[in-house]
Amino acid sequence: MERTLEPGTVLWGHYRIERKLGAGGMGAVYAARNIHTMGDVALKILTHDSDFAVENFQFEATVGARIRKASGPNRNIVEVKDAGYRPGEKCRYIVMELLEGQSFAERVKPESPLSAPEVVDFVEQIARGLDAAHSCAEGDKPTPIVHRDIKPANLFLTTGSVVKILDFGLAKRVSASVATSGEARGTPLYMAPEQFMGAKVCPATDVWALGLVTFFLLTGHEFWNSARVTDATTLAVWEELQKSRASPSARFRELTGSDPTWTPAFDAWFARATEKMAHSRFPTAGAAAAALRKALLGKGREPRAMTPSVDPLGATETSPRLSAPVDRSVGAAKTDGPLTQSVVSFSRFTDKLGSSRVGWGLAVAVTAGLLFVLKLQTRRADVASPSPMISNDSPARGTAAQAAVEANPPSPAPPLASAVVERPSPPVAQHGSRTTRANVALSRSEPPPVAHSVAPPTESVEREPSVPPPTPSASVSLASASAPPASASVAPKTKPHENPLDKR
Repeated sequence: MERTLEPGTVLWGHYRIERKLGAGGMGAVYAARNIHTMGDVALKILTHDSDFAVENFQFEATVGARIRKASGPNRNIVEVKDAGYRPGEKCRYIVMELLEGQSFAERVKPESPLSAPEVVDFVEQIARGLDAAHSCAEGDKPTPIVHRDIKPANLFLTTGSVVKILDFGLAKRVSASVATSGEARGTPLYMAPEQFMGAKVCPATDVWALGLVTFFLLTGHEFWNSARVTDATTLAVWEELQKSRASPSARFRELTGSDPTWTPAFDAWFARATEKMAHSRFPTAGAAAAALRKALLGKGREPRAMTPSVDPLGATETSPRLSAPVDRSVGAAKTDGPLTQSVVSFSRFTDKLGSSRVGWGLAVAVTAGLLFVLKLQTRRADVASPSPMISNDSPARGTAAQAAVEANPPSPAPPLASAVVERPSPPVAQHGSRTTRANVALSRSEPPPVAHSVAPPTESVEREPSVPPPTPSASVSLASASAPPASASVAPKTKPHENPLDKR
């Protein structure tokens, strides 16, 4: 059917023509209404009967079903409702959903380009539609559908800000058994090198076009200078493509005389998306969209950030949502062992449960059980400890050493102006991997602050830091969060296998 349909014409007793939406090289599209259901549709009618046109038109009618079969419904692909052939009128038609909005060719102008966040959002939608088409398969054999004509006029932005990919009339199934035609198919300003040469196309062919579309959305200008030449030919675009082209930033300055708002990261992204060799481009449209988000916005879509907490020693780390408090007092049970690690690991697990009621109910129940066991373990440790004194030796020696401390309290060392740090907590001495704490809790009154100084080195004394450097941990102690920073003093180390309290 080659004649133009006038408004009010009723086709086949079903569709009444409302208005003409547009026309292309092989067909025309009308807004129509089904007089039986009163539903509005878009009616595409083939106007040429060449073998090539018929073959592509019939394939376009099946694209939606092929994509749904491969990856499910996709809102970024225009929906096909019906298709058929009327032999009496020699008319082939496709009935599609009627969209309200504008194509990007109508929406984007040099004086009104899109913002970077808008471009990222729209490109991600286009990429989802392309990846769905590229994921098609027949049985266990991949047969991606390559659009071959991605351009602003075939990308429609609805009033609900949903991007629809239109016109799969030039789409092609790609498989090992499908031979190339050797003919250049597509729109020259958005054709990849392999299309110009009539070589085999692939999903990366659409990635090339996506890169050029992105430049158009950001600037309102076509990238190639041939677009600004009257009666530019396909050969002119091909020759420009073969030359060493400018970066997007340089092209923008050339077109507008001003600097772009994007960073050099976008230039690198564009260069990869439009690599001349298909295998050097982004592997998928989704990968290109993810990289574009980082290039334009400086960030990617990442999981919800965990709450940052500050370590008392000054180191900042990221703590999980759930952390077990650790008691640092003398005689407290050791809580940084496997049980605490289990609590921390479980807190990370709860982040993956989602926000469902069942998931949170399970998380709360198991967390309460773990905290109860932790509390029970701490009480047992308190009961099992006969003395708050922690010694490297037997309990008897610890008691004797305790008495020695009470009889002969240590005298403060002469102060050194360069290395004295006042610290209200008891002195701590490190012996290898074990710790001995001088007990001052037996005294009824508050002991005066103890000054820590650096002793001069001798041949028989080795210096060792009294406080080890902080070790990153998955959780931060709630008790230590309020404690003052640890000092960096150095205490003399006694001979091996010798308790410093014995000398006193």
